[in-house]
Amino acid sequence: MGASEEDALASMCGSHALNAVDPRFAKIRVSERNSKLEAAQKKSSAPTAGAREKTRPLVDNAKIRKATLNEWARRTEGITPEDKSRALQLSKAMTNEARKNPAVAYDIAISLRFMNLPNQALEALRSAKQNAKALWLELDLLLETERFVEVLDKATQLEHNLSSDPDATLAAGYARAIALQGLGQAEDAIKLLERIVKSKPNYRSAHSLLMKWKGEEK
Repeated sequence: MGASEEDALASMCGSHALNAVDPRFAKIRVSERNSKLEAAQKKSSAPTAGAREKTRPLVDNAKIRKATLNEWARRTEGITPEDKSRALQLSKAMTNEARKNPAVAYDIAISLRFMNLPNQALEALRSAKQNAKALWLELDLLLETERFVEVLDKATQLEHNLSSDPDATLAAGYARAIALQGLGQAEDAIKLLERIVKSKPNYRSAHSLLMKWKGEEK
């Protein structure tokens, strides 16, 4: 990562621009701040040898979380072009780092997804070690970006690799059904979901989607 990219990364992470892109960054900041405050409280108000009363929490986490979400909602009403530009600038630095350091590529892909940048997340994920969690994340990102032909290939790969896991096979089949529907093969998609629901009646997502598609057919 070059000096300019490092500066951009540091600037973005140190500002509240990420909060405007996704609320989870704001939550992370609040969580870190709470941890520091609680640590400071324990250090400054350590009980005496005979004291048994527990220290009351310094921060009401529930109120903080609610305030954080309210603040994020207010911020996202007016995300500026500058915020978007800085997010894209940061994503370039992050995908470059993923290529240089595959060990952190998966985590970078997760971060980019949180930033609502699924295409960049996919690019970073290509450098990650190909294990089960990376394959599932890639399948989700392919669905999110409507790359349905690639979804079919990835679902087949997962079904083959995880053939001994019935739930994984059904999940891959569910993704396959969505891809088929996206490719205009509604009849095949419905038949596949029917098989999935018959195999696992409590698969709520598949059942709900099946009812929705059948309703659209009428």
